[in-house]
Amino acid sequence: RGQVDMSTMMKMVPKTRSEMIQLYHHNISQQLPYVVGHKDNNYTHWLEHDEASSETSYQIKPKKGYEPYFIAHRPSLPKYWEGFRGFGLDKQSFVAQVVLEGFSFRVLLGFYMVHLYHAGSIHNDERERNVNEWHTNFKSYLKKQYPDPAPNQKRFFHIPSLPDSTR
Repeated sequence: RGQVDMSTMMKMVPKTRSEMIQLYHHNISQQLPYVVGHKDNNYTHWLEHDEASSETSYQIKPKKGYEPYFIAHRPSLPKYWEGFRGFGLDKQSFVAQVVLEGFSFRVLLGFYMVHLYHAGSIHNDERERNVNEWHTNFKSYLKKQYPDPAPNQKRFFHIPSLPDSTR
């Protein structure tokens, strides 16, 4: 991951879904490295989708640790927990709230997203403090906001930790 300027990186971004799939099959693009956070997307289904099919999306059942990039009607979403400082676990936590509010997730078959690597925003010691604060405070927040979750939502009350590769 050497330093590459943004204009050079943007030239490398595939313009079509077909180009993205070719890059994937040639090991030039890959699933995001934090597999737990993205495996629920079922990339195999997305990659093998026949574009002649009338299917436009498929539903998934997110598990704890899921952290997708997603599109939603903003006024319908729960308020973002303000206890976050810096970097880490914000998407996982917000998705937990969204699921507890009763939203479902679908993967759009005709679309893809590219994440360009960048330097981390904070030092690892600060990130560790953020994780500890998150563990201490966010679980209490969830229990207060959602005192009686449905049985299939209780998995989001088990607060995961960051994988070692991101510490």
